[in-house]
Amino acid sequence: GGDPSQCAGGRLMTYALRQAVLAGRCDLSVHMLKDLPSAPLEGLTIGAYLKRVDPREALCARQGWTLATLPPGATVGISSPLRRQQLLEARPDLNLVSVRGSVESRLQRIDDGDLDATILAYPVLARLGLAGHVTELIEPTVIAPTPGQGALVIEVADSGVSPSLARALSRVDHLPSRIRAMAERALQERLEAGTRAPFGCLAAIVDPHDGTDSRSRLVLTAVVCGPDETKDVRRSRSTMLDDLDTADDAAGDIAAAIRLGHALADDLLAAGAAGLPRQTM
Repeated sequence: GGDPSQCAGGRLMTYALRQAVLAGRCDLSVHMLKDLPSAPLEGLTIGAYLKRVDPREALCARQGWTLATLPPGATVGISSPLRRQQLLEARPDLNLVSVRGSVESRLQRIDDGDLDATILAYPVLARLGLAGHVTELIEPTVIAPTPGQGALVIEVADSGVSPSLARALSRVDHLPSRIRAMAERALQERLEAGTRAPFGCLAAIVDPHDGTDSRSRLVLTAVVCGPDETKDVRRSRSTMLDDLDTADDAAGDIAAAIRLGHALADDLLAAGAAGLPRQTM
């Protein structure tokens, strides 16, 4: 919950949709997970996690440039402190400028020669049919995305869900996406990081590559950017998963994902990650 006057853009829409479900004006609402505060809202629960699309950050640049081949001094449009600080760490020789406006307007500035490149969320580009502008998908070890990026969830009232709705939710729920998201959300909640905090993370499920163990591994990587744009704290942890075949057998994996998120948050805090903005919505 919270004061809707403190929300803007997508956060205001998120607030309105959640209130509609709570008031019984609709049975469910669909959200981008990155717009949902990690702290639960009384009366609501996430009924399904849809299959997640590639959550990475994307570089869109003139002449097919990649992050490694952008010329020194190239002008790159940046819209968030999280992207800015990580990019400065990777390429301190670039000229970073703050940009606002629609995705299309930012891409147009590249065509017009005003920018050499910009960095955008790949899921947004893909949903808008603009993935052809991407010249490189950036690995999360270089630029970690916003928690929950690329994930869509269905939120419902935590009581009174009809049997038919429950069956529908179970058919679209994607267990690996749920496990990855819950690790990221547990990390975010433990850090008490708001949805606009300079904090990024990504959970990935890695299949076994040899015969020593048939189980998959859940790997969680995170970065917390300091307030002075000169330092960040980056850590990673992993845990083994038991069964990704059925939701009925997934309780242990879900619990392991939550423990992993909490443990990585403790690592980050012990390493000096503090002062993040609190939840605002």
